[in-house]
Parts: sequence; C-alpha cells; structure tokens
Amino acid sequence: MKTLRVGIIGAGFTGQQHAEAIRRIPGTDVVALSDCNAKIAISKCEQLYIKDCYSDYKEMLSQPDIDVIHNCTPNNMHHPINKNIIRSKKHVFCEKPLAVSTQETSELLSLATQTGVAHGVNFNYRQNSMVQEMRQRVNSGDTGRIFMIHGHYLQDWLLYDTDYDWRMDPVIGGPSRAVADIGSHWFDLAQFVTGKRIQSVYANLMTMHPVRKHRSSKNETFSANTGELDEELMNEVKIASEDAAFITMKFEDGTPGLLVVSQVSAGRKNDISINIDSSEYSMEWQQERPDVLFTGHRNKPNQVFCSSPQSLTGDAKRYATLPAGHPVAWHDALRNGINEFYQSIRNNTYSSGTQNYATFKDGHRIVALTEACVESSKRNQWVTVAHL
Repeated sequence: MKTLRVGIIGAGFTGQQHAEAIRRIPGTDVVALSDCNAKIAISKCEQLYIKDCYSDYKEMLSQPDIDVIHNCTPNNMHHPINKNIIRSKKHVFCEKPLAVSTQETSELLSLATQTGVAHGVNFNYRQNSMVQEMRQRVNSGDTGRIFMIHGHYLQDWLLYDTDYDWRMDPVIGGPSRAVADIGSHWFDLAQFVTGKRIQSVYANLMTMHPVRKHRSSKNETFSANTGELDEELMNEVKIASEDAAFITMKFEDGTPGLLVVSQVSAGRKNDISINIDSSEYSMEWQQERPDVLFTGHRNKPNQVFCSSPQSLTGDAKRYATLPAGHPVAWHDALRNGINEFYQSIRNNTYSSGTQNYATFKDGHRIVALTEACVESSKRNQWVTVAHL
C-alpha cells in the first residue's frame, strides 16, 4: 500500500488538529506545512515534527511527491488556494466553508470535476458514530415517517462586545458569520442524516453587538477573554454579520425544520443538538455527549445507546472505533472523515457519488443555503435555495 504524503496549508488551530488526526491514520505521512507567516511556519513545523516548511504554499504545490493537500486557511483564502491545489493536480481536503460565495464554490466544483482530483470539505460532525447510526435508521425505514427536524448550535465565545475575531471582517470571513461558521454544520447534519435537501428557508439574522471593540493584540479563536476593558483596546468596529439566527426551513419533501444558531449564548461552549421526530420514535444527538444517542418512545421506556460495535447497526458499526465504555468524540470524528477521504483515494472511488464524507458538491450546496438565509433575512420572506 502506497503511503499518502500530505501537506497542510495553515498553521493555526485547525491545521494543527488536522496534522494530529492524519497521524492517527495508518499509511499516511505529514511531510510539509505552509503558513504565510514564516516565523509561525517554522515554529509549528518544529513543534509538530514536520520536515518541510514553507512560507509560500505554491512552493509546496510544486513538490511532485505530495499527494494530498489540506486547506486550513481563513475563509477568503479557500477559493484561490483550492484553485491552485486543483491545478497542481493534487487531491484537496478543505475546511468549511468551501468558499465565501456560490460563484466561487461553483467554479471550484467545476474545476475539480474537470481535473479529476478527489475533493472533500470538512463537515466532520457527520463522521460521529451516533450520527451515522441515525442515518442508518432513517435509511432502513426503522424510524417511520419523519414529522419534523429541529435543533440548535449554541456557543458563547463572542458573548462580550470586547470579543473580536477575523470572522467578523466581511473581507476575510464573508457576508455571514454565525450561520456560515456553525449553522452550516447543522445544515450538513440534517441533510446527511435524513437524505433530504433543504429546499427553502425563512431566516431572521440578528446582530446583538453592532459595534465591537477591537484589541491591538491578536485574539485567536476561542481565546480566553473575560470581557473586561483594558489598555489594549484600540478602536471600535462596526459589525455587519450576525451573532445569532432563527431559521425555519422546508425540506424537499415538505418536512418542516427549525434551527437556532447563536455565538452569544452564555455557558454554551460547542452545543450542537439535532432532533428527528418520526412516527415510530424520536432521536436526539448532542455533540457535547457525542457517543450517546437518545431515542424517545410513546408506549415503552425511552432508550439511551452508547457507541460500541454491539449497539450500532449496519455501516455505522465501523465508526465505533473503540470498545464500549471508551467515548469517541470530536477528534475521532475528524479522523474518521479524513480517513474516509483517503480510503476513496486508495480505492479510486472518489468519483462514485456515494461518498460518506462531504464533497465540493455538498460544500457548494451549504454555501447556497447560507446565501439564502442572508437573503431571506434581508427580504423578510421565504427564499428558495439555489441548488445545482
């Protein structure tokens, strides 16, 4: 079996997590890391024991022995970097969002399809074993007719008006923030579990802090900030993107859905919940209890399943990578998704259209959903999602 040689672009939090996940997959070798900040690139390469270091990612792309590139850069860099990765004829695995507009994502999808490279987008929550179990039960018909789909994605890392991050700059983060950043994950979960596309949305996007205070020192994502004022505060910045959203939706078969998104909900760190209410029973999965699936019943006791090969069904069994009693969580889901992508490369099945990981096609649809939410909120009416 050929060892897949991997390069990573972006040395921040996400790039480091990708490096650690890749190294848990047999037959892989993280051989190169690139970051536009040369000092950071050198430091991270030393810290992560990565041999080749680049401040210009194009130098990395010119290396013929690298098979796969992971794009872990800020949102506005996804489109140009992905284009260059594809043109170098290397397989590409990109952090979400695929790009900041459907014009960009459509171009990337077309280029990747024409070039024939494998392409994936990191919607890693679908790679949790219990999410796979939910999908398996829906596909088998065990749940009966789905009545409704609802849930939330709540965080508090932008609670204070002194919290600031590059995602708030529309030039870097794009026109949407909370919906694009975390609501997109829930959209992917809902569509993946049910096999139904979201057809239309009615969204109310809300900005709780129309002005935020930007510190002179760099605030990293999820950095500890008490919200207290200090001498570092430099200037006030007007905020156009949303802190939270209420989104009503209709799936392609008419099934209704409801989502609450917030990055200003105190005490909620990374609280994703998806609920499927069906004619036979209901299901709930919470990301902060990732190896647990709740099923609710009318005429018999409710049930709680823990992740293990013995309790899962069908294809979901292979996502339970540890024995019962050993929780599988965020790192495992990230590893699972990357492994699925790599296996499709090894087996030459990445063009089959049946991948369990999110492709550029999925990434394009999620950006179309985000755009529809922004448009709906502006127009205060239902908006149909522009699908392929």
